[in-house]
Amino acid sequence: MWVRKLVLISMVQALLHGCVNLNANPAEQLLGKWQADIAGVELLVEYTQTTVQVGESAPVPYALTGNQLTFTNGGSQKRVIMFSSKREMTQTDPLTQTERIYTRL
Repeated sequence: MWVRKLVLISMVQALLHGCVNLNANPAEQLLGKWQADIAGVELLVEYTQTTVQVGESAPVPYALTGNQLTFTNGGSQKRVIMFSSKREMTQTDPLTQTERIYTRL
């Protein structure tokens, strides 16, 4: 009997933990350093509250509205971001549906 209760409690905790991750603020989750592997090439990016820097290139301003990320340098590239965990972010290009998975450093 106590084993069933323990399993039930564990399942509820896991469900609630998942809900907490899904309801987190994307603007807060985005901040920091991330890494992706693009066709065998390591890509390092760092997000501040207003800019993103890719590798050693100059920082580029961005805007985040909900989960839509818009880069505002010489045009407006858009990405839809999703966080499957605190350490993993997926960016999807809405035009091509290309997904890129980033891991937090």
